[in-house]
Amino acid sequence: MTFVIDTNLLIYAQGPVSKGDIAKESTFTRGVVSVQVLNEFAAVLRRKFELEWNVIAGAIAEV
Repeated sequence: MTFVIDTNLLIYAQGPVSKGDIAKESTFTRGVVSVQVLNEFAAVLRRKFELEWNVIAGAIAEV
């Protein structure tokens, strides 16, 4: 079964090991990500977590 990935799941995938591993496994094996979700993901990483653009680009490339 394929499902659409929400921005929150991508954020969890960046977090601590337990939540992050579950989110990553779900995201990378069965999920579909829209361009809008990737834009929201980048905005949250920049605004809330104050990450640099090169780090955000790496996170998006991982997805």
